[in-house]
Amino acid sequence: MPIVKNLLLVGLFVFLAFGILYPNPYGNNPDIIGDESYFLSTSLFAIEKMTLPGWEFSPSGAYYGGPQTYVDTAVLIPVLGSVVVASDFSVTTAKLWVALNTGELLHILRFVNGLTALGTILFFFFYFKKRDIPRSLALTLTLFLFLLLSNVLVIEFLHTAKMWAFYILFVAVASAIFIAQEYYLAHRNEPFMSKNGYVALLVWSGVLTFFQSWVGVFSIALLVLYALLLQHFSVRDLWNYFLKYWWLFGLFSLTQIGFAWHFYSIRQIFEEITTRTAEGTVDWITRLLNPIVFALKSQPLVVFYFLALIMLAWLIYTRREMFADTHRRVWLGIAAVHPLIVFLIFHVGIGFDIGPRYAIFLTMAASFSSAILLSEIGRRAVIVGLVSSFALFVIINTHAIQLYWRPSAEIDLQNIIMKKYNSPEHVFVTDHSAKRLTLPINYESLPLQGETRLDMGRFRFLLENREFL
Repeated sequence: MPIVKNLLLVGLFVFLAFGILYPNPYGNNPDIIGDESYFLSTSLFAIEKMTLPGWEFSPSGAYYGGPQTYVDTAVLIPVLGSVVVASDFSVTTAKLWVALNTGELLHILRFVNGLTALGTILFFFFYFKKRDIPRSLALTLTLFLFLLLSNVLVIEFLHTAKMWAFYILFVAVASAIFIAQEYYLAHRNEPFMSKNGYVALLVWSGVLTFFQSWVGVFSIALLVLYALLLQHFSVRDLWNYFLKYWWLFGLFSLTQIGFAWHFYSIRQIFEEITTRTAEGTVDWITRLLNPIVFALKSQPLVVFYFLALIMLAWLIYTRREMFADTHRRVWLGIAAVHPLIVFLIFHVGIGFDIGPRYAIFLTMAASFSSAILLSEIGRRAVIVGLVSSFALFVIINTHAIQLYWRPSAEIDLQNIIMKKYNSPEHVFVTDHSAKRLTLPINYESLPLQGETRLDMGRFRFLLENREFL
């Protein structure tokens, strides 16, 4: 039986790996996924200028994703070193290769996010296994994991080089440790993680999340607040940690100056994350309903949260003695209101509603609360949640494999253009709807691009070195 179990676990991990790691279906198209290029351009400029990514102030630099951009830069250094060597140590030839293969470099960064996610899952699997955690806690954490992996948004973001992947990992890890800490304190009267280590984990998760996604830090701040309410540690413990390591926070912040500067420069972007009427006022109906609709479409199992609330209310009404303990009531209260608080902060307060991707805040919160509430209701509820989330994960991951392991429609169209229409006899008129198709395909039409593309570093370099093309 242990051999069969281990083979199933290996098969499951390989299945997940095939879903997240994939050959480049976009070819050398650098514009297929919006916002990916910020991290690449910042890393490339930092390497070229031999400075830190957080001290890079080029106009096309990243305005968030600081921790991720440092990881990207570390990966790109040996990659570009290999390019220089293959270019006979000609810097100009190496730069030309980079300008002509931006899409390929972006896919390397997608691999970085995917491998980081897989590595994190594998690390914590062995970490919790080595700690020999109780079966009931293992079921709760497994349920939380598959509620995340059956979320279309999570799987989608893990396929990109965008900042969301690292945000998801920071919040998911902090949430899992928070659940484990509460379980050990409530059931074993001992901490799962030492108080100092636990405080350090939450504090640095907050710091990393802040520089990764700015407003995403509220996700970690809520966990810190909950830990204080449950007396996992005290305000004094937090304060003492800050007093001890304030200099380290300062040094880390100094490595992020460029990202903060860029964000300040374009801070008006927050005006574009919420739907407005023709008069320019907030469309409150859309602002309130869109996040819920997007959440249900991207992770249908958020209904478990609402079902769990109903079942829990029934249990409290019929078996009040089960909830006589004050600490348990606080724990259940936190799980019950967490998605509501997240909804109020990110969607009602800040105003994220314009795109389905912003439902990631609400769906992750619902997964966190569902895992806790179903576990409190009973093992049968957890099993139902596990079977449902695993089945949905299999469907979504299978679809991801089918989708990402074949060329995209843009590549098919590009191949048709190159084969049939890439000649002086044909003229292409591009508009906004064609912005994801990288044109021009031939070098003769490089100067005919719009002002935005002509201002991009890679196109400026190609135009300055046309004799090499």
